[in-house]
Amino acid sequence: MKTLGRVVWLILFAVTPTLIMASQAQASLPAYESDHVAVSDASAQSYIVVLRSGQSDAGYNAIREAGGAVVRSNKLDIATVTSSNPRFAEALDRSGAVLGVARNAGFYQAPAAPLAVSPPANTHTQAAEAAACAALYGVSTSIGPDPLSPCQWDMRAIKASPIGSYAINQGKGVKVGVMDTGIDLTHGDLMPNVDLAASCVFLYSTTPTADPAEQVTRGDCSNKAALQDLNGHGTHTAGTIGAPINGTGIAGVAPQATIVALKSGTAEGYFFTDSVVDGLIYAGDHKLDVVSMSFFADPWLFNCRNDKEQKAIVQAISRAAKYAQQRGVVLVAAEGNEGIDLNHPILDEISPDFPAGAAVTRPVNNSCVVLPTELPGVVVVSA
Repeated sequence: MKTLGRVVWLILFAVTPTLIMASQAQASLPAYESDHVAVSDASAQSYIVVLRSGQSDAGYNAIREAGGAVVRSNKLDIATVTSSNPRFAEALDRSGAVLGVARNAGFYQAPAAPLAVSPPANTHTQAAEAAACAALYGVSTSIGPDPLSPCQWDMRAIKASPIGSYAINQGKGVKVGVMDTGIDLTHGDLMPNVDLAASCVFLYSTTPTADPAEQVTRGDCSNKAALQDLNGHGTHTAGTIGAPINGTGIAGVAPQATIVALKSGTAEGYFFTDSVVDGLIYAGDHKLDVVSMSFFADPWLFNCRNDKEQKAIVQAISRAAKYAQQRGVVLVAAEGNEGIDLNHPILDEISPDFPAGAAVTRPVNNSCVVLPTELPGVVVVSA
């Protein structure tokens, strides 16, 4: 899990909102290609195929010859493909007709564990929580601006609250895409700042570990109920970013910013490559100001370019990230909680994390990168 990294990136957003231009989100989805769509076998392995620009037809022919079915391809020539051929990737790579092919897999983020029993009466009221935090951190219960502000040591550390950046800019007019596990649609302290119409889900019937309630038809953002956060992480990050000052709960770093939920993580916390790619394209098409990415999208913590499959994952997500950046989106990512010096990585001990139990310890070096953290132009924050 990335608790450290996913919170500290907000230091940047707290001190630089005046540098970000506001924009209006559109209601429509990206114009995906519709010429190469097929119904696939749900039991088949899913792949991401990066086609050669200007040579996509040759790529589609090679996919068919290798025993694959194109589920969908997008405007960036990144295709989601399924195949029951156990040697599909090898055959397609050998054809030379595509840039890369990789199994579609992602990072595991454990869902929040439910409480075993209800807390004792009157111990989890706002007043009780505020008093406990005030005593712990040696501050006044009225430090403000919201009732639970005494608990927000992080906002005081980055000088956002109670004075500091709040007095200069609170993010008004800025649209922040939160690429995460969704949002709690019943959250009274957060939903006033959420643009539900612009929010969208990128989880499909072909997305492993996705709950049926959060699966949508690709390219259709009308199912708003599917935005419901079944993991908890997305609601947490969205609140830290943009919970309003409204006399309830906490206040976010940018309490007047607008949150656009880009649900790319499943109930079990996996962020699969095609979901991340689709979310980035959507952010670019809607010209969001900022996108927060508190995850790494892989089955690998590090993706090494000397491995054909991992190189394909780098190519796919890089292409989508560049598309978003070219449309003015500032991409911000957490450096992570592993305590690794990314300038001098030595070991990867937690990948691949999908399927469960597959992790191995392997040496890595600077030819290996963490995604999306180490993509060109991505703002990376640590603490």
